[in-house]
Amino acid sequence: MLSIRLRRAGKKNSPFYRIVVADKNAPIKGKFIENLGFYNPILKNLEIKKELIIGWIDKGASPSNRVAKLMKIANISHPKVKVKIYPKKEKKQNKEEPEIKAKPAENVSSESPSDQVEDNAKSDASENVNSQDNKEIKEEGE
Repeated sequence: MLSIRLRRAGKKNSPFYRIVVADKNAPIKGKFIENLGFYNPILKNLEIKKELIIGWIDKGASPSNRVAKLMKIANISHPKVKVKIYPKKEKKQNKEEPEIKAKPAENVSSESPSDQVEDNAKSDASENVNSQDNKEIKEEGE
């Protein structure tokens, strides 16, 4: 199957495209059948040979979506050519304000953190006393 597509030329960071007819499976910089025009996106130059491009479409070649858009810009219309419109992707939320999901706390108290530390220290001390009492009881029982 034949396609009408862009073939990149030009230097690095200064693209220049040729509009060519090529086999759909051929590599982008590979062989092409005929040159139908050019497009320079930097200078916005566009030249399309109208008779040739309509002739190839009548023979069964299908233009790529970008070439179809360029044809529309150059006021070249053909009943077989349809521009596919893709929906725009939604922008991601700002990274400055990430959403924070709070997990529900199991033990929520109105005490300040320093009070909680003191309570933890007291409970640790009482556990140590209880464990010593348990050891003493076991030794007396034996």
